Amino acid sequence: MAKFLVYIQEDNGQNVVGKIDALYPNSKKFRISDDWWGIKSNNLTDDVAKELGFILPDDSKEPPAIGLVIREEVISGYYSKSFWEWYNND
Repeated sequence: MAKFLVYIQEDNGQNVVGKIDALYPNSKKFRISDDWWGIKSNNLTDDVAKELGFILPDDSKEPPAIGLVIREEVISGYYSKSFWEWYNND
């Protein structure tokens, strides 16, 4: 299962946080801050970006959310114990 960092700069009406809540159970998401989330998914990076509203169909009349979906390979640092428990639990 891949781990992604999701950065939300501007929601633009896409309800990114609502989509994260609807698509991912608690064991597959972690709110790092208001703008950053951790996500676990078997999907590809572009698929996660599409389902969260960062990439919309070409014929969409609405603006996409502005932000990033980053597939991570290695992460290191000092952060809350609950984050590391979530991160290490597959």
